[in-house]
Amino acid sequence: LTAETKNLRRGLIGGTTMTAIAGVNPWTSAADAYLELTGQIADGKGNDSTDAGQLLEPAVLNWLERETGATLLRDQFLYEVGGPFCGNLDAVCLDGPEPFLAEAKTTGICGGPPDPGFGEAGTDEVPTRVIVQCQHYFGVAERARPDWPKFRYALVPVLIGGVGFVRYRVNRHDGLVNDLRDLGQAFHRNAKLGIPPEGTPSLEVLKRVRRHPQSVAEVSRQAFEAWVIAASAVKDIGAEVRRLEKLRDAAACRLLAEMGQAEGAAVDGRLELTYY
Repeated sequence: LTAETKNLRRGLIGGTTMTAIAGVNPWTSAADAYLELTGQIADGKGNDSTDAGQLLEPAVLNWLERETGATLLRDQFLYEVGGPFCGNLDAVCLDGPEPFLAEAKTTGICGGPPDPGFGEAGTDEVPTRVIVQCQHYFGVAERARPDWPKFRYALVPVLIGGVGFVRYRVNRHDGLVNDLRDLGQAFHRNAKLGIPPEGTPSLEVLKRVRRHPQSVAEVSRQAFEAWVIAASAVKDIGAEVRRLEKLRDAAACRLLAEMGQAEGAAVDGRLELTYY
């Protein structure tokens, strides 16, 4: 996303945020989304997987154009005037007999296994979060760009590590589009009122909270003591590990010294170990 797009989408509910609100995002919770929506956290850094997705997106869309013969209008950021919703659409096809959205994905590219949520090619067997994203974008496109045709389906081209390019199709479901809209509006109203959802944000997100200099917050004794106990246990374990490592290294020094230049070590005439 460009800096301009990031500024425009602040305080709005996009596709990824909607998956968190709906509870189908394995990396971000509704509690995380609340902190982001209310401007309490700094922008996060990407990782190898997100970087790969951004760098490879043009190639995935190029493949889709070649496969379908369609001309794609790419990188369409849409938002509803006066509404809480936005969407960063990877691409849309406005011409031809069947206009469609395109949501490009990559998985299993950076060493990890491919997402098992991607199933048989040509079907809608994609992770639930992708279905939610597509349904959200259907609603946003309809309201933000009434001059566009109403999209009845989305194509999801995916580059899967060890497999190659695969195409899926997600059909529009009007009931789900409306349900997600209701869910997002309720979440946004609560956020405006300072009412967070249930649950605790992730540690990585909490580390990004914007802190007020020289401010102090009253916390519960239970939370403080739980942290002290856990931190002390980790410290004690670390100290014990370091002590045992020193004992191991000392024992290794004695053993290797007794072995001299030999490759193996025997005890009472029986070979017990070799150096390599």
